Amino acid sequence: MTTSDGDRLFDGERLRLTHFRRGNDRVVLTFDFHRKGRAGFGDSGPSSNLERLGWDQISLRSARNDWFINAETEAMESALSTACNEYETVASIGFSMGGYGALRFARSARANRLIAVSPQVSIHPDIVP
Repeated sequence: MTTSDGDRLFDGERLRLTHFRRGNDRVVLTFDFHRKGRAGFGDSGPSSNLERLGWDQISLRSARNDWFINAETEAMESALSTACNEYETVASIGFSMGGYGALRFARSARANRLIAVSPQVSIHPDIVP
């Protein structure tokens, strides 16, 4: 599926992966952050700053504050891995829950650069089994 600005690589009920391809040899993965009162996926679009600096972008959005861990995780991770194979440089950035996502999916995305700001690194099993 194609959105107005990107290709939907994975479109589940709980996870959404969108690729903003601009023909660059490097990509930045961005991750949704924990939001109080979250109601669905919210808006997603490419960063104009990253575009100006010559980076393609892949955005992972979550419909819930579930730390990207749910029944769709494995399928989404497979789509992410496939998309990242075409890039020479893969960077990953996230804040809070997104910082956890940047760390969690770094290996499958073959990330060779990572910024995690205030990442949650331990998830209580009663919250996310």
